[in-house]
Amino acid sequence: MSQTPVFITRPLLAVLLELAADASPQSVTVSLSATAAADLDPQSAPAEAKSDGSVRRLDDLEPDTPVFSDFYFPDVGNALEFVFGVDLGTPAGQTQARFLSHPDGNPELSMRDDLHATVLVAVPPWEPATVVAFGRNGTERSLVTVAAVAPETDFDADY
Repeated sequence: MSQTPVFITRPLLAVLLELAADASPQSVTVSLSATAAADLDPQSAPAEAKSDGSVRRLDDLEPDTPVFSDFYFPDVGNALEFVFGVDLGTPAGQTQARFLSHPDGNPELSMRDDLHATVLVAVPPWEPATVVAFGRNGTERSLVTVAAVAPETDFDADY
């Protein structure tokens, strides 16, 4: 695991694990997008996380470090996807990773998994420690949780 670590915000990881738990025994696939560390807002890490080093502070990262912070809901636009074969729920070229749940407990990538540059695989009991990160070539990478949140987006700003 000598490759660059994969960074993910603590709230995003919590939501992804909740989605996986709710979908079990079915698997879930979620597209993820990254935000530069400089564009995230810091979040305080719980005391127990600070002592065991499981959560990094935002200011420990270089400003241009990509941190996975957002996801696109699975199944958005599914009706049109089934008809036209186009995934309308995920903006083209805007996701750099995929989160997959493997309810069978096998954390390894399979030939059926939808591969991206980075793939996160979660297995029961749906805890941060049971999530494994992989690079495009299937090599395992370390997963680092960051005490940060994505900035709030005003969806009405363009209208």
